[in-house]
Amino acid sequence: MAENGGSWLAPTAEHRARMVDMERRTRRVRGLVLFAVGGGTVVLAFEWGWRPVAVFVAFALCVPVINRCMARSNRPEGWLLGLTLLSVLAIGGLAALSGGASSIALPWLVLPVVAATTVFGANGFLATLDVAIVVLAALVATSGTDHPHTEQVVAATVVLVIAVGAYVWELMSADLRSRRSSVLDPLTGLLNRSTLEQRFDELRQQAMVARKPIALVVIDIDHFKRVNDQLGHAVGDVVLREVADVIRTSLRSFEPAYRLGGEEFLMLIPGMDEAAAIRHADHVRRRIEEARPAGVGLTISAGVAAGEGEDLVYARIFDRADARLYIAKSAGRNKVEPSLETVAPRVKLVPDAVLPRPQSKP
Repeated sequence: MAENGGSWLAPTAEHRARMVDMERRTRRVRGLVLFAVGGGTVVLAFEWGWRPVAVFVAFALCVPVINRCMARSNRPEGWLLGLTLLSVLAIGGLAALSGGASSIALPWLVLPVVAATTVFGANGFLATLDVAIVVLAALVATSGTDHPHTEQVVAATVVLVIAVGAYVWELMSADLRSRRSSVLDPLTGLLNRSTLEQRFDELRQQAMVARKPIALVVIDIDHFKRVNDQLGHAVGDVVLREVADVIRTSLRSFEPAYRLGGEEFLMLIPGMDEAAAIRHADHVRRRIEEARPAGVGLTISAGVAAGEGEDLVYARIFDRADARLYIAKSAGRNKVEPSLETVAPRVKLVPDAVLPRPQSKP
């Protein structure tokens, strides 16, 4: 089931983070594949004319346009799947213009299937495979099997798509299992801080293009040590899990949440300015207080900071949010700093640059 703001391609923040990471990692490979297919298309042109080249050029011109749309989108998986399916149709067009089901371009259908396997989960892979099968069937139906090598080419294509797709799928599944064990906090299921700065940098690139802000909310459970000391670590673990659940369900799928360690959490919220992030953090604070995790009456404190444009530097924004968390805890806890009532005068009287940097939290 998709989380709030999720999609059938990326139901959770974890799925979307993996997809964005793999898209970035395979960008150079996709460029090399595009170059290789272009060379193969030129070879086809010597026998079949320049119409296949026109199909390839049209597809190649679409690639940078879709890449820009992906960079601006909070749901880039839709654009990426569209590009993948468009490549299936383009290869089908190349084959249709160079011999149909007997074309040497037909086995190239394995390329987008492999690409989908490396980037998407099961839904994206199956969607790409289904479209490739439909294209293959359409080519067989429209061109027939009169050519002496048609059956061999079709059989080779089917074997390639199934075999290579199966191998790559298993490799990617193993990679995903490894990623889950290394990037997820085993107790709460939230992301751990190992991928935080990388994810911020990815969102920063999107935000710079779209001219949008990014907000960080650093959260600390008040007096959590008392819970462990008085009720035991088992109850403390339940508290951490239930607090994490409240934080997770308050966010959309492209808004990741992290456990920084101990009783400290962080929300990374693209597209949200400081005032909106303060309201959201206060909503989370009230929800946790009302939820009574593990039956324990407890509260949280939170520090909020946001940046936009040239101010989108992770360390700078995190330091502001962390310093404000310290202020919230020093001012009595169970509050968000800055509050909506004080954010305007605070910006004028206490610039972010001179906010105190805590050595340790009480």
